[in-house]
Amino acid sequence: MPPALAAQFTTAEQAVLAVVATEVKKHGSCNLTIGHIAALAGVSDQTVRNALRQAQALALLTIEERRRTAWMNHPNKVEIVSKEWAAWLRITTGQNSWSPRIQESKSGLAQRREKCQASSLHPERWRHPLRGRD
Repeated sequence: MPPALAAQFTTAEQAVLAVVATEVKKHGSCNLTIGHIAALAGVSDQTVRNALRQAQALALLTIEERRRTAWMNHPNKVEIVSKEWAAWLRITTGQNSWSPRIQESKSGLAQRREKCQASSLHPERWRHPLRGRD
């Protein structure tokens, strides 16, 4: 989030908006529930509501409530409409972005350990030590 926009939010609210920004960056919009956003950001549900309400009041994002019935709702759809914030998200996709890297494949010691465990637990290859080949 650009520093000028981030200065208007507390640290906890910035964490909420970072989760929303990550989802928007990945999927085009954020369809996570309030509880899920709270868990990912490490804050309470009320902090998520406050952050989203304040960002909507500042015209940084839109929130589409998706009502299904009187008692059941789909998760809200949150989209970033601020041109400054959207430009910031496009810029931070390069080599200097701080997004965590997820290891796609195992190599080296972890791969050998996994092969060893798989072969030792395989029923056709396991032999009783005292009986020999039964």
